[in-house]
Amino acid sequence: MALEFCVLASGSKGNCTLIRTEKSRILLDLGIGPRKLAERLERAGETADRIDAVVVTHAHTDHVGGAEAFLKKHPVPVYAPYSVAKCMERSRSYPDLRPFDGGDFFVRDLTVSPFALPHDVPCYGYSFYCAGSKVSFLTDLGSISENVLTEISDSDAVVLESNHDAALLRANPNYPDRLKARIAGGRGHLSNDDCATAVPELVRRGVKQIVLAHLSEQNNDPMIALRAVREALEKTGYRAGRDVLLDVAQQDCATKLFEIL
Repeated sequence: MALEFCVLASGSKGNCTLIRTEKSRILLDLGIGPRKLAERLERAGETADRIDAVVVTHAHTDHVGGAEAFLKKHPVPVYAPYSVAKCMERSRSYPDLRPFDGGDFFVRDLTVSPFALPHDVPCYGYSFYCAGSKVSFLTDLGSISENVLTEISDSDAVVLESNHDAALLRANPNYPDRLKARIAGGRGHLSNDDCATAVPELVRRGVKQIVLAHLSEQNNDPMIALRAVREALEKTGYRAGRDVLLDVAQQDCATKLFEIL
């Protein structure tokens, strides 16, 4: 089996991704409940009792809210950087929480490589390596630095936040100005335009699969996000479907199972 992944849920109501190899099964974040998790895993050909570990990006509820219920039945290790682990422990108890110092670690045949992201709480992205294949995940970030681009540039696939359309966010009557400023700020969430700026550079550096993630239900739409990326690619001489494959992760359904050979 190659390195495979399936985004089980992505958005402000809950986030979770399955990363799978021949010998390991990891959940990146666990912000959905047991029933929904079981349904989404079944569609990916997995079951909860085969999960080896949970890896956490940050302590917001939409990323860890389902962990406590899952761990009562499946007491697997939970890995998080020390700064993230401290935030997690303020509100919940984890029977086998394994804080780490930010360096690489291993779960069976998977190498897990964390890197810090600019968010309003301690937050990390991750790259997962196995047998020469690499997939990287980065959501909940306000901007992308050159250091982060370098970290993920040799990935086969990247799951990248495309949270909001700037015009829709500004016009949203349900969001107070303070919340709009937080989302649009450098430690908030990545806009479609910022995501679209990064994608051609990732393609130039060899990335062949991009999955847009953590789309806002109120301030975005999959077609708007995809259009922004496609237009940015065309302006730089690339074409979606020819030079890079594009997909969108959603809140209410899992993506297909992506296989990296």
